[in-house]
Amino acid sequence: FPHLSVIENVAFGPTSRGLSKEDAYEVSRKMLEMTRLAWRANSFPNELSGGMQQRLALARGLASDASLLLLDEPLGALDARLRVELRYRLRDLVKEKGFTAIHVTHDQEEAMVVGDRIAVLRHGQIRQVSIPFTVYNEPKSLFVADFVGGANFVEGFIAERDQHGSWVQLREELVVRINETGYSLGERVVLAIREEMTEVAEMTKRREEVNLF
Repeated sequence: FPHLSVIENVAFGPTSRGLSKEDAYEVSRKMLEMTRLAWRANSFPNELSGGMQQRLALARGLASDASLLLLDEPLGALDARLRVELRYRLRDLVKEKGFTAIHVTHDQEEAMVVGDRIAVLRHGQIRQVSIPFTVYNEPKSLFVADFVGGANFVEGFIAERDQHGSWVQLREELVVRINETGYSLGERVVLAIREEMTEVAEMTKRREEVNLF
């Protein structure tokens, strides 16, 4: 509301719920402190920068105490350092208040930090929904694997199988072993190799220990 001050904007929701002005302002001050806007409490929205206005919108939403909150890129216009700080504060506040928040973001790291469950969308369709660990480590498609964290992709085919896993022929003499048994001989596959999961070890003559994924 352009005719209301920053703190009056934030207090609008709590006041509408029936809180006294004193209690509404107390809640509002806490939200403004969390979003680092307490020093602009008496300013008007048109006196704020774009990033400050976004933080004001976030403070208003959090102060409303709604059971369901839709946050559409709430940290997108903030500088990198403040964005990292607020993502943790936002996550802790949602946990503390116990409400449900749908947090929309294109920042994969932000999604991993704040989300209990992540839905990856492409062209308006949900490609995978799960906890962050599963989305990152068990992507259901090449798009999800590449979009969430990124990876190096190598094509090959299943050359051998046994009860413990499969051997993937990549090119010429390069063969790697994977701990998956659900593929057919000759089936084309794509390996997604993440940098932080790669380890260089001493060469061994034991074939079953070479290039294990």
